[in-house]
Order: sequence, then structure tokens, then C-alpha cells
Amino acid sequence: MHIDTIGFSYHIDTKNIISVEKIVISGLNVTLHLDEKNRIRVNGFSFPRDKDVDHTDHPVFDISAFESYFSYLPEDIFLKNSTLIIKAGKDRVCIPVEADIQLDRKTLLGEMKISILPMNQKITLWATANFLQGPVQMKIFAEHLYPEMLLAMVPYGERILSKFHGPVEFSIETKDFSNFHFELNNLGLEAAPRLNFNFPKISGVLSHDKTVMALKADGPVQIISPGIDLGPFRFEIFSQMASGTIDQFSLTLQNEVTKTWDLTPKSMALSLYPIDFPDQVQFFDPHFRLFVSGDFEHQAGQLTFTGTGIKSFRKNKAKHKDVLNISGVQVKTEFDGNFWRPDSLKHVTLDALIDKIDFRQNIKDKGIRAQGVYFELPMTYPFRNIKTFGRAGAKKIVLHDKIAPVVSAKVVQASDFGMDIIGKVTRLGFSGLSIDFSARAGLDSAMSPFVKCQIATDQFSVTQNTLIPFIPGISQMGDLKFDISAKADFSYINQNINSS
Repeated sequence: MHIDTIGFSYHIDTKNIISVEKIVISGLNVTLHLDEKNRIRVNGFSFPRDKDVDHTDHPVFDISAFESYFSYLPEDIFLKNSTLIIKAGKDRVCIPVEADIQLDRKTLLGEMKISILPMNQKITLWATANFLQGPVQMKIFAEHLYPEMLLAMVPYGERILSKFHGPVEFSIETKDFSNFHFELNNLGLEAAPRLNFNFPKISGVLSHDKTVMALKADGPVQIISPGIDLGPFRFEIFSQMASGTIDQFSLTLQNEVTKTWDLTPKSMALSLYPIDFPDQVQFFDPHFRLFVSGDFEHQAGQLTFTGTGIKSFRKNKAKHKDVLNISGVQVKTEFDGNFWRPDSLKHVTLDALIDKIDFRQNIKDKGIRAQGVYFELPMTYPFRNIKTFGRAGAKKIVLHDKIAPVVSAKVVQASDFGMDIIGKVTRLGFSGLSIDFSARAGLDSAMSPFVKCQIATDQFSVTQNTLIPFIPGISQMGDLKFDISAKADFSYINQNINSS
């Protein structure tokens, strides 16, 4: 500890009693050492104290014994030109400090205002206390604070992948020192280049007793990125800590009510893989909800998405082409395991249900419609061959209003991002005709999409009666009958199509 100067002003009353009015301390430098266990050490003392040290033999300090001397305390103590030095290994951080303490010697009340200025940013602590009864209330606050500058002072702070940025405003207040109410405004989080999350206002309370500490917080969330217009979200978080570890937490994230989400894939800042995306995608009446709960060893959660429709299309001057309409979307994912160790994820289930899919090459084209589409896939990440089958299919497919086949299949995970599909197509309008197919699809190790598919039919008979619904004029061409069987292969790998 080092002090440059101490200045004080005083007066002597008629009884020759000295009363100190003000003390000014300048150049106070205090050095704190952060040891390998992240404890603060000053002259051999540590905080927090070691758990194996017995403190019961030390008497409790009784400040009331000095009550008769309070009248000699100064009314004002001012600290300036001072520095708090924190040493952690080879790292050394210097933080300027200033303080002003006002004392009322009659009521034994004190008001303290301490400001620290890391990287020329000001964080202020204001507190009032009664010298006999202890603290009364406290507030910590800051304006125009830049978290990214503070991270630069923290050892290894540059390794933090997600970057917080400001300027932010925050305040922490308490009147009972067991419930701390806090508010944080305009916090930004850069999750990826040109992909930002903004938290306009986070508010909550931190409560603790002798054994348990609990945190509750909520607030709106905004996603800011080119090509993405999703509207506002809202989050709620609860966490409970006992014995220094989190033994329970829950997180809920869901979007607020909005009519549409709009995406422009070619303008999005996300790293998109070489896929020919549409120019515009719209989600109608979207409802997204993510819920996760658990502790550090095990977490379980559920993600759901519903909407009345999805529409994607391309723009070609005055008209649209390649229009895709999806109605009645429901997606549900359940998972449990340990997110800090992905290999421990026990089970992930993806369940999707779509009322109708309608694809048209242009506005006038009747196109292809699929109704009652469903998809369910149990999976793990990283991939563990659990061999648990899901299901997929469509209750009805209409091709240009001509035929209405039914598709059903079994689905099983085959790799981290790949799956095997084995299924059958029936009700094709030909007696005895069904199509068996098998496929493997997903993303390869380079995260590029791939598909491999084989199709085969049993032998079936064709007559002019079976062809009349598709070729009305064939009834005038005489009688015909022949047997057919077929096989086909198809693959899309590295953006190349091969078929036979």
C-alpha cells in the first residue's frame, strides 16, 4: 500500500476539542494478488477464506465499543489520484479509483460514493450505512459502458468467442442485502460476423440466504443481421446455486406475436452452403419456443415451431416462378443429456407435421401438392448407432390433378447429419403397382448436401383401361396389354447429379 499525501482541515471549539471536518487522501495505491485458486490476497489474507480454517476461536469484532469516539471522525473523507492494482500471474491491471464518504456524527449514518474507472469508463458504487447497525442500502450503476473494453483487461478475454458490445447502462440496487434488483440496457452480443443479438432491457433479481442463491431475469431479444427479419423475441432465465455450483436452471426463449417472418437467403450474413436458395422465404403466424432445464450434469429441453404457412419464391421481373407453399407446419424436437459434453447426449427426437405442400413452376401451373406430410427421427449427436427407427411419409400426393399416391417410410440415423430411408409408394392408379425405394441423405463431412436413392417395382400389368385416366384417347387405339417392371438410381453428390 502506498499514499502520496494526506491533507485535512479541522477546527478547535471553545473547549479546545478538535473536530476534523475533511480528510483528503491522494495517491493511495493498493495492490491485490489473484492466486491460482482465483482468491484475492492482501498481505497474506485471502478472500474467500479457506474452508478448512477454523474461525471460531477468533472473537467477533464489536464496533459499539468505539461509539464514544465517533464524534472525532471527519465529516468528509475524499480519495483522489488513487489506483487499485490487480496482479494475476504475469498480468497486471491498474484501475483508477476515487471516493467520497460523508459522515453524520450525530445520527451515526454514513453515505459513501466510490467510482472506479477501468479503461476510462466509470462504474459507481453508492451506499448508506449505520455505523452500529450496518449497511442500509446500496446501488451500483454505470452509463455508456463498453463491455468489450473491459474484456480486454481480463486475462484470456480475447479468447471469448462471442463478443459483448455496448455502450450499455446497468444498475444493481438492494435495501435488505438479500435481494439485489438489477437492470441492464442495450447489451449487444456478436455471435458471428454480421450476426448480432441485442438485449434492449434485461431486468431481474438476485436473491440469497445462508445456503442458496437464486437468479431470475427476463427481457426482449432482437436478432439483427442482413436478410433476416424475425421480429422480437423474449427470454426468461432462472438459476439456483448452492455450495458454489449451479444445481438447477431453466431457460425459455420464444418469439413475440408477429404476422410474418421474412428471410432473404442470398443477403443473409450466415455462412450458407452451396445450395440454390430461393430469393424470398416467408413464415406466416410463426410461433417459436425453446425450453431447457437441468443442472451442469444433465439437461433436458424441447424446441417447438408452429405456423400457418411457409412460402418461398423467386422473382423474375413482373412474375413469380418456382413458388413453394407449405400449410400447417408443426415441428417439435426433444433432447436430453449434457450440452457441455455433446457425446453424452442420450436422445434427440425430431417430429415434423405438415398439412399441405404445394409446388408450382409458375403461377398458372397446377404443380405438385402433398397433403398430410409427417417426419419423425430419433437421433444422437455425435452419432451413436442407436438403431431406433422413426417414420416419414405423405398421406396424399397430387400430380397435376391426375394421381394421388401415398408415401410411407421408415427413417433411421446413419451419421452425424445423415439418415437412411426405406419406404414404399402405393395407390398410383395402376392395379398391382407399388414402388419400393431406399435412400441415404444429409450433409457430408464438409457440410455439403447429398442424396443417394434407389427405386424398384415388382412386375405389373398395363391395359388400355388403366391408361384411360391419363391418356383419354387411348381407348380408340384397340386392345393392349403388357407387363412392366422398373429400376432406377439417383444421386446428388458434390453438386453433381447422376441417374440411370
